[in-house]
Amino acid sequence: MQNGEKVTDWNTLGSDWNEQETIVAIGKILTEWGLPSNSQIKLISLSENAVFLVENPQVNKKLALRVHFQGYNTPIEIDSELTWLSAIINETDLKTVKPVPTQKGTLRRTLADGRSVVAFEYIDGIPLKSSTDMRITMEKLGAMTAKLHVHSMKWCPPKGFQRKIWDFQNCVGQNAIFGDWRNSVGLSNDGYRMIANAVSVLERRLQSWGVDDNHFGLIHGDLKSANLLIGSDGPILLDFDDCGFGWFLYDFGCAATDLKVEDIDKCASNWAKGYRSVAPLSDLEEKMLPTFVLLRRIMTMAWAGSHRFSPVAMQDYGVDYTETSLEFISNLLTSDVII
Repeated sequence: MQNGEKVTDWNTLGSDWNEQETIVAIGKILTEWGLPSNSQIKLISLSENAVFLVENPQVNKKLALRVHFQGYNTPIEIDSELTWLSAIINETDLKTVKPVPTQKGTLRRTLADGRSVVAFEYIDGIPLKSSTDMRITMEKLGAMTAKLHVHSMKWCPPKGFQRKIWDFQNCVGQNAIFGDWRNSVGLSNDGYRMIANAVSVLERRLQSWGVDDNHFGLIHGDLKSANLLIGSDGPILLDFDDCGFGWFLYDFGCAATDLKVEDIDKCASNWAKGYRSVAPLSDLEEKMLPTFVLLRRIMTMAWAGSHRFSPVAMQDYGVDYTETSLEFISNLLTSDVII
């Protein structure tokens, strides 16, 4: 996605969703992964896409099927995500979700209505359900993120590779991909003025930080608690659906999405410690982490405002999340951390 391109119309995208019709459409193609058409199909997540758990005890097989809404990631972008994910699996020791090809070897299948479908291995892991879980996991996550960034810096994307660009304009500016922060759930007039001030601070800080190759590259882009599982060997990275070109430190901002305000400083320190066990991280970079927490918080508020059709958005990122985020933003703006 290039700057200036028309952003997603979330209202239209959400209105096209029909769970039962999608389940019927999935059933018609399950045999391509060796699953009977009458397998159990259960919706487990709804955001930029719908994720279904498909299982059939008779063949002892489970898959997670991701059905993409049309209008967010294009088929080329989805193929590019899978290309990078496959490279990560083949070239690093990172534990991550693995795409499952059809019996014909295809990673992305298309439904009759044009929506893309991707299958992933079912992972038997423990979800992170609280800020406490994330606090315990931060050091390991920092090390994993560093490995991901090291791979990103060395990896050469193939010709035709396309992913979104998570720069200022596409994060919280005129082309904000997640939606306009002004539509955040439960945003008061005082909150509006506070965020407007914060966005101005962000623009100044991020312009100064720059987008050179040492600061900006291919990132996961959504390393929040919902996209991690704890397996027998440690954390497992899920959902590269928002991977794209952004600031490397933004991946910590994503990891802090669900943290309690009082946990952020300690988690930043633990994440930095883990990161440094794999790759360099300067003191200045560590001091920049709150800037990217601020960026992600505002983006998440905007995401919830544009995803009112999603139960996850309303349950996890509704009015309470807006109020908590405003507390964090107020504390940050009255400190000398990012000014």
